[in-house]
Amino acid sequence: MNAHGLPMKRLLTLAAALAVAGCTGTTESTPSLAVPTIAVTVAPSPIATVGTETPAPSEVPSPTLTPIETPVPTASLPIPNGAWRAAPAQPSLTTSQLQDVAWTGSRFEAVAVNDTGGAFLDSTDGRTWHAHATGAIDGLPSRIAAGPGRLVVIGTVGGKPASWSSTDGSHWTWHSSNFPATLSGGDVLSVTDVVATSTGWLAVGRENPACNVACGTNPVRAMAWTSIDGLAWTRVSGQSAFEGGGIEAVAATGNAFIAVGLARGHAAIWRSLDGTAWSRITDDPMFGPPSGAGTQAIVVANGVAAGHGSVVAVGMAFDAGAGGAPIVVAWRSDDGLAWTAGPVEGAETGQVFSVAATTGRFLATGPSGVDSCLGGIWSSGDGARWACEATDPAFAGFGPYAAAGSPTIEVAVGLTSVGWDESGGHGLPGAVWWRAAP
Repeated sequence: MNAHGLPMKRLLTLAAALAVAGCTGTTESTPSLAVPTIAVTVAPSPIATVGTETPAPSEVPSPTLTPIETPVPTASLPIPNGAWRAAPAQPSLTTSQLQDVAWTGSRFEAVAVNDTGGAFLDSTDGRTWHAHATGAIDGLPSRIAAGPGRLVVIGTVGGKPASWSSTDGSHWTWHSSNFPATLSGGDVLSVTDVVATSTGWLAVGRENPACNVACGTNPVRAMAWTSIDGLAWTRVSGQSAFEGGGIEAVAATGNAFIAVGLARGHAAIWRSLDGTAWSRITDDPMFGPPSGAGTQAIVVANGVAAGHGSVVAVGMAFDAGAGGAPIVVAWRSDDGLAWTAGPVEGAETGQVFSVAATTGRFLATGPSGVDSCLGGIWSSGDGARWACEATDPAFAGFGPYAAAGSPTIEVAVGLTSVGWDESGGHGLPGAVWWRAAP
């Protein structure tokens, strides 16, 4: 737990020791973030649609990729801004911690974890949510992407990288151990994000060395894979720009792919025109710890989005604030090549896990608290500066992990400590906040 009673994201125990999933042995937090992992113990998903695992597919040739910019919803008529509201408590939410969310063009689709593994949730209005089982025992979905006629999810099954694919959001096919990789002895593979392309899908991740302390802060190399169907993946090999770094998130701008992560203690950004040939943006002091940061300070970029004529990246500087507190950081670009840092309101002691392009703006999200941005939602029109959107006292206890928008509704998904019985030692229940789009 952090100082505000909110847990670090399961995938972002990464905050204290980036990508704990990529480590072996006992993992210790950095001094600035003494945050234990919280076990998720909740009831099973109320609606179960059984998924199926496909037979291990033979590798398919890597397709020629053309970036498809993630659709930014456009409302046909202006809708006045409305106050954020909590979605009603309902079994589909309170039994799972929501990890990520996407707008498909007709509904919101979210992925979540619970005590049976994981769940998929959908909603047309951001208020009423229906849950579906992943169909995989020990299946933990982490990221979701929507493309033409298909949804693809990446995560793990039995601790091994896996992916799910669906054409309707209700019936899913999954396959595990389907991300080819040649690892050094003891190293661990993490697949961290996925995005749609003109001919299929692009997934990204990292190779982490075996470690016991500060896991993930010194990745071996970044990785990328391509797929036609979201189930059979081909590794993008021969990328010298990937050495010594690790990718956490990826986005498409319409004419390029932009990936962000960490390299040698600094935030790192990569760019590719086709998803198969990558270059890394030259390191700069703005990607490193701010002046006055602690000796163990590192900076990681863990979210990226494109829209509204901008590309934005968000992340955290650890051991950078007073007493070793984290600081939220952000950058923007017109083309993914030249970047500038943007100020963030309530940055110190805050956490940011992801960023999304919604109607007319960007939303960045992460469990934060009263000393930062209470509800952990920041907004920006172009990424040049960020304002805290979630100051209402009703946000107390809410920890968002991701956001998405339709033409009329924006949602932030995550978990909440409201009503949580700490004596039981169980994970926090899931939660969604929604509002009318600007």
